[in-house]
Amino acid sequence: MQERGSDLICEIAIELEEVLSETEKFVDFKKAVECDKCGGTGAEPGTNLINCPSCGGSGFVRSTRRTVFGNMVKTHTCSKCNGRGKIITSMCKTCSGEGRIKKDCRVSVKVPAGIPSGSRLKVKGQGEAGFRGGPAGDLYVDVYVKSHPFFGLNGNDVTCDFAINFGQAALGMTTEIPTLDGTEKLKIPAGVQSGMMFTLRGKGLPYLNSRRRGNQLVRIQVATPTKLSTAQRELFERLAEGNGENIGIRKRIIS
Repeated sequence: MQERGSDLICEIAIELEEVLSETEKFVDFKKAVECDKCGGTGAEPGTNLINCPSCGGSGFVRSTRRTVFGNMVKTHTCSKCNGRGKIITSMCKTCSGEGRIKKDCRVSVKVPAGIPSGSRLKVKGQGEAGFRGGPAGDLYVDVYVKSHPFFGLNGNDVTCDFAINFGQAALGMTTEIPTLDGTEKLKIPAGVQSGMMFTLRGKGLPYLNSRRRGNQLVRIQVATPTKLSTAQRELFERLAEGNGENIGIRKRIIS
């Protein structure tokens, strides 16, 4: 009796940028494959398999037991041939009669655009070879998206923090924001506060099997200077004492 091969599970990690479009990845692993020498039969070439004398080649044996309700017939796996129905008279020296050997393998995996981190892909027939000619199992590939030094994720939305100084926050500005597609212009209004969020539409990750994309959420961080020159300190002291409009603060940018 032929036995199906075991399924295998492995994992791969992809860059955040690779989620934008379909990508091909290669998985390297070790698995049982059909023995080249015996062709998966487990028998030394030139020898034959014979029917198991215990089960007559069926792989099962039946036992009868008398009970008060009559004779009960029970079927169980033949212990002599382990349910295979055949016995090897001379085992293959390469695979020791198993019909399989361990080999290093490489399999190509198509990773679809927009795949969520932690998703599992199935590659049919790329698991372990079946026992003595049985069908192969399947390969399951768990896909994880690597963390990014600048971008974060919130579902299909990409998030990022963008730092500006006090002068830029007070006066407003138009700046270039990094995105997964390059850079995108963002207008930051005067008087922006630290923690305010701005949206770049359609600059997030694509949805699986869809042309639609999420957004990029930009959180403004107003950076507080840690070292001040004498002039800068005087300016901040004047600002702290009164209204910045009266001292012309809007005409000066503090770097």
